[in-house]
Amino acid sequence: TPWLAKGFAAPRYTSTQAQLIAKLESSGYDENEIQTFLAQPDGLLVEGRMLYPRMYRRDEGISSAHPWAAYAVREYPRIGFLLINANRYDAIFPTKELLDFPQGADATLLACRQKDYLEVRVILFDDQSRHSAPLAQPCAAN
Repeated sequence: TPWLAKGFAAPRYTSTQAQLIAKLESSGYDENEIQTFLAQPDGLLVEGRMLYPRMYRRDEGISSAHPWAAYAVREYPRIGFLLINANRYDAIFPTKELLDFPQGADATLLACRQKDYLEVRVILFDDQSRHSAPLAQPCAAN
């Protein structure tokens, strides 16, 4: 019965913005920088489950008629992945390094909304965090 199953599975990824900011602060990020970043029209702070992280070098990716934006061919090296919570996000973490992004991990993202994907500035896992650019650098226009 669906109502019984719903009672056993507590909702996930229900943290408030304040709780997510506190998580970032506890990992060494400055609250003022976070707030300034989020004040931008395209700034976003979200949590969810990371799925299918893939490293692509410059001019690499999946070139099909309708690729997921996270895996499309792009002119720069990056790790593309999906982030799911109540929604699904295509996400890109620009990097030249091959980083260990664990499949199925819970993650908190501080990102810029682009046309069809999130450009991740900070990704926070339980035991590590990575950043792709300074938070003082504004989001690029869509």
